[in-house]
Amino acid sequence: MSSVPFPGYESNSIAISRPRWIIVLSPISQLYLVAPVCVHDDPEAVAAVAREQLGGYPRLPFYNQMLQDAGFPEAAQGAWSDSMLEAVLLSGDEAKVEGRLRELLAFGATEIIVTPVAAGADREASLDRTLRLVAHVSRSLDD
Repeated sequence: MSSVPFPGYESNSIAISRPRWIIVLSPISQLYLVAPVCVHDDPEAVAAVAREQLGGYPRLPFYNQMLQDAGFPEAAQGAWSDSMLEAVLLSGDEAKVEGRLRELLAFGATEIIVTPVAAGADREASLDRTLRLVAHVSRSLDD
């Protein structure tokens, strides 16, 4: 399901657009998002581990339909496509992932529930980078 701000409504509103119709839910006091996050420099390693760790979601009817409604008809195949991972998984170096987290907050997310994804040969180092970045972003919100 794709969520986009709807012009003319308060910033704490959300509009969910789907083909041929729009639902406007207004006002909302909290918008919780769940995001898989991986700070790592090798996109192929990240994609491989994400497909492994998140592999079941496109096979579950609710998530499959949600992905199709969000514009990913390939979700019907029951597996992650590259474009689906690019849209859902927040990955890359620290600057890229921080930017994606801040985009979600600017969109209106009041809480982001992070699911760490550790990638590469040294998964502990990847997990450490991911958790450090999430902590950094979280601390910066308190300022």
